[in-house]
Amino acid sequence: MAYTMIHIIIAEEIFSKFSLNINENDFLIGTIAPDAVHSCEEFRYKLKEKSHLFPESLTWGKVDTCTKANLWMDSVLEFYEKSKENINSSFL
Repeated sequence: MAYTMIHIIIAEEIFSKFSLNINENDFLIGTIAPDAVHSCEEFRYKLKEKSHLFPESLTWGKVDTCTKANLWMDSVLEFYEKSKENINSSFL
């Protein structure tokens, strides 16, 4: 499975297309961090849903409509807004 590689490819595309005033290495580490849950001995997809900031109403692998994708994006943006002052923004 792709896992971390997909995160890195997307991060590199984002970094190359936008003028981001952040540390590229920290940004790449931040993009692969959500998949660290795969190293848990008791890995379950609920852990992945949490690490990828899924709202309670969504299930991993079942984001198949624009409405569901927008729910996920809203959850990501909410996390960012709550966290941006307290976390290394390059990593976030």
